[in-house]
Amino acid sequence: MAYNQALQRGATNGRHTVTVFGEKITVQLNNGTFQTAWGQHKYKLSDFGF
Repeated sequence: MAYNQALQRGATNGRHTVTVFGEKITVQLNNGTFQTAWGQHKYKLSDFGF
């Protein structure tokens, strides 16, 4: 969804941040091709039971 939103906004290269279901997602594009995506949530060891 984040990739499609970035494309609809005319993005083709670089990092573009969009909001999906209230969460900010950054998408990396290269000549319109999806490279990777990530959110802003930072995990702690306690999130994994440590």
